[in-house]
Amino acid sequence: MKRYENVQIRLTTHAHKRYCERVQHISYTELTDQCNLQLHERKYGHNKNWFIHLSGVWWRYEIEGDVMKFLTCYGKTTADLPTGLKWAQRHNDSLDLQTIVS
Repeated sequence: MKRYENVQIRLTTHAHKRYCERVQHISYTELTDQCNLQLHERKYGHNKNWFIHLSGVWWRYEIEGDVMKFLTCYGKTTADLPTGLKWAQRHNDSLDLQTIVS
């Protein structure tokens, strides 16, 4: 697993909005602090190809220096979301997140 001791998470407003819609309502600051704590405690499994499954929640991110910028939140699920998205793209289809997120 990758280590991110010096990395800080920053959320886009879009990512915060999607988290509030798909997981739970929480303030921007509280969510940022929560994600940083989870990252530094290594509470993630999948973390490659710009997707991270952090404490059960799927995020799409990019790295800018020592900032991990969360671009969007797909929601909380145990499904392998990156594989599902690749399958949907290959088959010119889409995923209904409401059916796979809890």
